[in-house]
Amino acid sequence: MQELRLMTEDELRTLSNQIHDEIQHRGQMKKHSLNVQDKVTFISSRKGNATITGTITKINRTRALVKDDNTETTWRVPFSMLSKLS
Repeated sequence: MQELRLMTEDELRTLSNQIHDEIQHRGQMKKHSLNVQDKVTFISSRKGNATITGTITKINRTRALVKDDNTETTWRVPFSMLSKLS
């Protein structure tokens, strides 16, 4: 963290862009590994950081629709937040 304080604004912007690109790339890779009917988990900050387990019902361009196994609620979840269950 100390190195960040020594970086110029241009260096920080470059680093921020690289991090953003890497997160997008990982999300796309995850998207291609997921299918409808896959069981997944994710952490919901709206539910007090509770772990939600559900089933993918639809795959959109940037998010998946996940039906909560317990409450039948459908969530729109970014691929980067999903973990596939074995």
